[in-house]
Amino acid sequence: MGWLGWGAAGAALPGNTPAAEPPPAGSTWFNVRDFGARGRGSDLDSPAFQRAIDRCSERGGVVVVPAGTYLCGTLRLRSRVALWLQPGAPMLGSTDLAHYPPITPRFRCHTDANYVERSLI
Repeated sequence: MGWLGWGAAGAALPGNTPAAEPPPAGSTWFNVRDFGARGRGSDLDSPAFQRAIDRCSERGGVVVVPAGTYLCGTLRLRSRVALWLQPGAPMLGSTDLAHYPPITPRFRCHTDANYVERSLI
């Protein structure tokens, strides 16, 4: 329980008890259930989480995860997004490797062939 905010203060670190109360008043909230998450522990919820994270990042705010068991694969976190896990909302990592697609960075190294092909000379 608690929430992960924009800095380490909200993160659950050893000796640091995360806040049980909601994020500051006036925050825009994005409930993962409104984006299709079911919280059953058997359905893959990461697409709904990602939709909520992406929408939240457009204006900034808090992605709220209400009580339930959420099965997730890869999630791409974005700037201006806080994640608030309410009490009783564990997130389980999927055991299906297909739920973790490979991510190739757009730019890896100045000698990368993809970078050379896309560079303006």
